[in-house]
Amino acid sequence: MRAQMVPVRVDTQHFSLAGGLDMVSAATLIKPGFVLSSQNYEIDSVKGGYRRPPGYERYDGQPAPSDASYWLLMVDITGTVAVGNTITGATSAATGKVLQVNSGSLVLGRVTGVFAQGESFTIAAVVQGSIISAAVESGASSVEDDAAYRGLAADDRRADILPPPGSGRIRGVWLYRDMVYAFRDNAGGTACDLWKESASGWVQVPFLYEVTFSAGGGATPADGATLTQGGVTATIRRVVRRTGAWGGTAAGTFVISAPSGGNFAAGAATATGGVTITLAGIQTAITRPPGGRYEFVNHNFTGSTDTLRVYGCDGVGTAFEFDGTYLAPIHTGMATDAPSHVAAHKGHLFLSFRGSLQHSSIGFPLEWSPVTGANELGIGDDITDLLPQPGDAGGGAMSIFSVNSTHVLYGSSAADWQLALGSPYAGAAPYTAEFIGSAFALSQRGIQQIAATSNFGDFQYAAVSGIIQPLINRLQGTATVSAVLKERNQYRLFFSDNTILAVTVLGGKPVGIMQLDYGRPVRCYVAGNKSDGREYAYFGSDDGYVYRDLVGTSFDGDSIESWLRLPFNHFNSPEHTKTFKKAVLDVVSDGPASVQVTYEMGAGSVEVDAGSATDVPIYGAGGYWDEFIWDEFTWDGPTVNRLEVSLDGTETSLSMMFYGNSATHQSFSIQNIAFHYIVRRLKR
Repeated sequence: MRAQMVPVRVDTQHFSLAGGLDMVSAATLIKPGFVLSSQNYEIDSVKGGYRRPPGYERYDGQPAPSDASYWLLMVDITGTVAVGNTITGATSAATGKVLQVNSGSLVLGRVTGVFAQGESFTIAAVVQGSIISAAVESGASSVEDDAAYRGLAADDRRADILPPPGSGRIRGVWLYRDMVYAFRDNAGGTACDLWKESASGWVQVPFLYEVTFSAGGGATPADGATLTQGGVTATIRRVVRRTGAWGGTAAGTFVISAPSGGNFAAGAATATGGVTITLAGIQTAITRPPGGRYEFVNHNFTGSTDTLRVYGCDGVGTAFEFDGTYLAPIHTGMATDAPSHVAAHKGHLFLSFRGSLQHSSIGFPLEWSPVTGANELGIGDDITDLLPQPGDAGGGAMSIFSVNSTHVLYGSSAADWQLALGSPYAGAAPYTAEFIGSAFALSQRGIQQIAATSNFGDFQYAAVSGIIQPLINRLQGTATVSAVLKERNQYRLFFSDNTILAVTVLGGKPVGIMQLDYGRPVRCYVAGNKSDGREYAYFGSDDGYVYRDLVGTSFDGDSIESWLRLPFNHFNSPEHTKTFKKAVLDVVSDGPASVQVTYEMGAGSVEVDAGSATDVPIYGAGGYWDEFIWDEFTWDGPTVNRLEVSLDGTETSLSMMFYGNSATHQSFSIQNIAFHYIVRRLKR
């Protein structure tokens, strides 16, 4: 009788990629879906899985490198054409900059006009060839060429974008009314200048003048009034009353334009509208000292929609108010008037001076008189951050972080403030406190989550980074700044060695932490929504450039090196060997990309050979070019790519690894993995 073949059963196991880094569990005990090690992958809180994120690029308000287009122009070259030349259509007068010379074609950038078929083209008025067909924007005939040409166009635009003039690192970067502003020390390092983006690059924001007054009376002066003393006049741009009232005792400073007709002097003066004052002396130019570390908050202290202002400080000079045009110093009366942290809370502007927390009069951020409600609270330790917590009129509180502890301020004004010790054991590193569903900060114990409890006015403190504690221990003392990216549901921490920790928070709970490396330190960071509703993010670094984050396919032209290593998975049977057949990946992508996939078996034993590396192409959702006719292409790619990777070997466990190093690959997310394997015998 003929023996029958018994079919071999192929088992499968499918799991989602989720959970983030696990650096403390045994390698063979980490749950499937977690990550053993990684760089430049984040948790995709929208589509799921792990995402190799976009890059960043330098910024000054000029056209973005990542938005640059290229054109493919079919030509017959009879002379000499070199990269960087500008060609001009002899008949059409169309122009374009040569980015690459191919056999029979030119890749152009910065095209203006429309080249005519059959016309000659010139370089510096000399004919160098003729045009076979009109230029085609994004006209490459393959995915690979399209990515390469887009990279050339981006590099060409990138060269135009410069740092704000000056020296040293960016001291502060901020987003206000859809415009990016940056502080940087001047070329001599003697002062700090303020710069504003524009369509032609950075434009310096001029600081004006201050003049001190007293005995203000007659009427309340208005911004825009004319200050007059004899034949000397100037326009009042901001009225900064510090004490008294406009019945004859008001005292403070005016921020004024450059005087006309000479200089002001000590003595009586008037302002438009019947204002009378006594000036203390000559006006002085407003300057900012060098070397500070800026912190900002946007806030509106009035009911008018036109009075949203920026409030900032830098730890070396006075605090200030800025309306996009005029900067007004805030004088608190401190002997060393150089606050380090700023916050707006319950109608007050708060500033910190080491262990002293001070606030303005309610509703008047420029007034610091105890008579009108200004006050001081002693913390007893150097304050490292201020973080208002959301709440109603009676319940909102503010966390006050110091080096070794955390305090909470309850109440609404100096009449009922209550300062409570929230945690005597956990403080926060400077500039690391953020709110995303609840408060997060980096403390000596790790990343702390501070969440409101059901007990009225109380908070619960919990360390959430134990799963990556070895990394936290290494990074302690090197944090530079933090940020919240709302569209990504992330709290990010940046460190001076270029490390970035991305903590994804969903439903108020952290769901995982991943590690990134931008190749340069992030010293200051801002993220916020512009009027188009989209979130934008910018940062400043040591090289003096401002960068727009989360855009493009490169790190400002440099490749993005990324890897993702999954733990050894024994498929619920650590003692049985398995013959591994294949892995099936679910991947979604913003566009064409590629990832190199390899694997290890047997818990990384040196006795087991590593699997071969496979380059796996990834095509963008919506399709890829698979049928090429000049000027035409068909998009037919899947919404989710199911990519198969062959596996070969028999062992108890297997770890997958993904690697990439490219300046042109689009962002993509690896969502799920299904393994196919055959269970064999017990390991002997």
